[in-house]
Amino acid sequence: MVLGLAGLGVTCPSPSREITRERAIAIAQTNVSFDIVSVNAERFVDNGVRVWRVTLQGPPASPDHPLLRPILIVLVDARTGEIVSLAKS
Repeated sequence: MVLGLAGLGVTCPSPSREITRERAIAIAQTNVSFDIVSVNAERFVDNGVRVWRVTLQGPPASPDHPLLRPILIVLVDARTGEIVSLAKS
């Protein structure tokens, strides 16, 4: 069976109904307990749910260990703004 463009509108949520990148970052930042020096946010599909993957990084733990830093990765549902998952290191 071939679906026309009208069929796609039913199965794919409109990007305009999704939260913005800035809103996803603001939601993720509510869970941070360190100074933020780097922010990255990208949209993708996780288990069939469109999410924003927001990665927040803090400053290096020490000058001797520049790669050792706090990191928080938050998956935010792109439609509802709810936090889907949260990972800290």
